[in-house]
Amino acid sequence: MNTEANSTSKRSTFRHDASAGLVLGLQSVPDGLATGLLAGVNPLAGLYGYMVGTVSGAFSTSSSFMAVQGTGAMAMLVADVAVLRESSSPSRALVTLSVLTGIAMLVAGLLKLGSMLRFVSNAVMVGFINAVGVNIVLGQLANLTGYSADGPNRVVRAVNTFLHPGLLDGRTLAVGLCTVALIVVLERTPLRSLGLVVAVIATSASVHLLGWEQVATLNDLGVTLSGLPRPELPLLSVVPALLVPAVSLAFVGLVQGAGISANFLN
Repeated sequence: MNTEANSTSKRSTFRHDASAGLVLGLQSVPDGLATGLLAGVNPLAGLYGYMVGTVSGAFSTSSSFMAVQGTGAMAMLVADVAVLRESSSPSRALVTLSVLTGIAMLVAGLLKLGSMLRFVSNAVMVGFINAVGVNIVLGQLANLTGYSADGPNRVVRAVNTFLHPGLLDGRTLAVGLCTVALIVVLERTPLRSLGLVVAVIATSASVHLLGWEQVATLNDLGVTLSGLPRPELPLLSVVPALLVPAVSLAFVGLVQGAGISANFLN
């Protein structure tokens, strides 16, 4: 009897589940590409990570609301890992970092280190999230303005950018600001989450119609959609250099996951 009730319940919610899945799937395309761009790797890596994480998370977690994917904070840490840029095979080095991060998370779970997260106060989490947001904005000023400033860190490069307004690409800046404005406005309409997709499509189409060739596109970054990615083996030679970044990524991911879980009990 319970089995029949569960089957009926699943059939009755299928339309809503399918609709939610479609919205999340459409939204994940620009979101995943942006995550890869933020991490300083091929944007397709962010998209593929989103795809694999969502599917594997659906089968391995009990949450009805949480999407399994890399966070902005983790992407920022990946961007600072020099080994990924210096390696003879950046894609294999990225696979190695992902595997090591997963192993570190698994070990932390087996050792029941999650209980230590209760010592992380809410004020620390709020400060951490806001600091991540500021660093994301500073780190993307070059892509937003079309001017790559010099400097040893994000803050110095941001100051350098503001001190040289004449070097900014006006059209690139206009497209970026219009995209941000559209996302903010459309999220307050019935489109909600789909506003992100509509904004990206609308501004991308505008660049093409206006013939603004100096505005960089994904093709300029070497992004070519040619099917599913091929599996790659980890690169053992870079394991020692990636141990510390992997532990750092695991810590950040677990702390953020714990913070989300505390607010969304399912």
